[in-house]
Amino acid sequence: MRALTKSVLLEAHVIVRTDCTTCAGNDISCTTCGGDGTTTADVTSYFRGRVLWRELGQLRFVSGGVLAGGETGDVQIVTDPKYKALMLRIKDNLGYIVVDGEKVKPDSVSLRRIERGTTLDVRCNIVGNPRTY
Repeated sequence: MRALTKSVLLEAHVIVRTDCTTCAGNDISCTTCGGDGTTTADVTSYFRGRVLWRELGQLRFVSGGVLAGGETGDVQIVTDPKYKALMLRIKDNLGYIVVDGEKVKPDSVSLRRIERGTTLDVRCNIVGNPRTY
């Protein structure tokens, strides 16, 4: 079994969509939205966390259900509880985290009580190349 890494800097991306402030979404020549009525931005945040990659052959975490024998996910991130809102936003909306060059998406975000306090446990699955959306 692998161990958690030392704290590393991780990259979180949240895709934010907003209404166009230049037009009402019906101007195909709008240089802001191109007539779509919305603009999209990739907001990048950085946070520190400890990473544990799961071994091949272990059961994968699946949204909406528990696999027999438990659920582990492809990667586990242990971080500060102050990042809970960010992790939930990524989980519930468009977004992802880059871990060791892999694009992962949280399936489970939960607080864990340990001897020295509370940590945030984020279980993720690989979802694709980090630079393609």
